[in-house]
Order: sequence, then structure tokens, then C-alpha cells
Amino acid sequence: MRILHVIRDLARGTGGPVNALKGLAEAQAALGHEVSILATDAGEDKVIPAKADVHFASTRRNGWFWSPEIRPMLDRLVPACDIVHAHMVWDYPIWEAARQAYRHGRPFILRPCGNLESWSMSQKRLKKVIYLRVLSSVMQSASAIHFTSEAERADSVAVTGDKSSMVIPLGVLPQILTRADPGAFARRLPGLEGKQIVLFLGRLHAKKQPELVIDAFAAIAGDDHDRRRHLVLAGPADDAYSAALHMRVERLGLAGRVTFSGLLGDEAV
Repeated sequence: MRILHVIRDLARGTGGPVNALKGLAEAQAALGHEVSILATDAGEDKVIPAKADVHFASTRRNGWFWSPEIRPMLDRLVPACDIVHAHMVWDYPIWEAARQAYRHGRPFILRPCGNLESWSMSQKRLKKVIYLRVLSSVMQSASAIHFTSEAERADSVAVTGDKSSMVIPLGVLPQILTRADPGAFARRLPGLEGKQIVLFLGRLHAKKQPELVIDAFAAIAGDDHDRRRHLVLAGPADDAYSAALHMRVERLGLAGRVTFSGLLGDEAV
């Protein structure tokens, strides 16, 4: 099968959607499928799946990831594929992929990556409702919605209604675990060697509520007289949100007991 994946970018900092696509594309290629990926060139430190034919469209920094190259590239790539699989919702490459898949008679699968859940829809709700109505092809032309958990499907039903859907969980790639060097994290953060680590692993975003982890750690830190317990928040964050989390740590008297490691590579994870 010839599979075309479309996503707004392949920057490592985009987090879960990109990392999941990397694993999915590599697994499909290992099964003998022809895998192509179209993304904009936005972001640094790109994640490039092995054995996938990756195409980048140049884009200026903009909130919709618009690029004049997306349409002609899709016009060339879509007729040569058997299925179009798009990842996330609110970006121009996804909308254009839905239009071109419909135009060329190819099935279009949408993986919303949590974008249609109630919390996500409550953020800038009016803008998102207008988007779904005005640019309705993203939903209407989808042959199916790809959710990664039953909880995501249930929490998205207010938007998707009775639209055909499937739940295919994200896989854990065993080669990452088997090749990992257990000393990589200690070398990156040598001051934490021998500590009892409490770990938050993931993009630092309000939806994921890392504040709860900080508050919970504060509740158990007081009776740790030898100060062995240490909280590590491992993941990228925008500057404003990161500053707010640092202020929370200071206010709770946890300075020196919380580390913001930033984005970690596979080995350190």
C-alpha cells in the first residue's frame, strides 16, 4: 500500500504527534508499505522517520502553517498514493490534504491528536467552531477518524457525532528500550545521580496540568529530611508557561528540588 502522511511539521518540540508518526511510519515501512510524509519546514531538530520519503514545504512563521507549496505538492503526491492519513486538525496542510484527497478520490483518515476533545475545544472555542464550519472538509471528507484511546473518542463525540471512527493505540517501540544507555540521563544531569526521581515526562502544557505534579511533590517533599526526592519535569514548554511554572516552584519553596530538563532525546528518556 502507498501511504501518504500529512502533518504541519516534524519538529521534535511539537511533541507526541510527531513522535507517534515517526514510529507509525517506520513500522509501516518495515511491513513493506511505501510511506511518504508531507510537512512544512517549520521548527528545528526535525524527526525524520527511517525509510520514509519525506517532503518539506517552505513556510513563513505563521499560526496556520500556510505555504504556497502545499497545494501543488499534494496535487502531485495524492494521486500516487492509496490513502491519506493526516495528523492534528487546525493547520492549513491538514485542510488542504482533506480537499485534495476528496478531489482525487482517495480515502482520508484524520488523527486529531486530542484536538477535538472537550478541553481543547474549550480553548478559543468560537474560533475553532467557525473553523470546523467554514473549512468543513477536514471533518466531512474523512473516511474515518483515528483515535488513539477510547477515552479520546468518547471525549470528542460532541464534535465528531456518529462519524465513522477507529481506536488504534499508540505503540511503544521496543528498540528504543533495548538500545538505551541507562547512564545517558545521569550524564546529562549529573547532579541528580542517587536522587529518588519523581518524573513528569511530556510537553509542558496547560492541558497536561504539570501544576498538579508540582503541588503533589510539594506535599511529599517536607518529610524528606535528607532531600533525596527530586522532581524532574522533562519536556518542552513555551517561554510564558515555563516562567509561570518556575514561579510556582519558587512560591512553594521547592527551589533546588525541581529540575526543568527541557526536551530529552530517546537515550535520555
